Amino acid sequence: MRHLDPSAKLVTRATALDATLIAESALGTRPIAIKDWGQGYLTNALADGDPLHAVELPLWPTGRGHVFTQYARRHCRFARKRAGQSKKP
Repeated sequence: MRHLDPSAKLVTRATALDATLIAESALGTRPIAIKDWGQGYLTNALADGDPLHAVELPLWPTGRGHVFTQYARRHCRFARKRAGQSKKP
């Protein structure tokens, strides 16, 4: 999550699930919406010295669902395409 690695699945899943990331420093905690997390290639919204403390996923109402899929040219290779979507009831 912290490094925004394009080959990692966590950022795509966290986006589909409307996650909130929690940064913690000596000044206290700061919530960061997943839509504000990415600041560019491999660059996140953390300030210098702020570790990522937690990832919060909201509880969904009954009837809401999600799907996650990825595509790789060959089995056991990094995915070339990845998509996630959530559906509200």
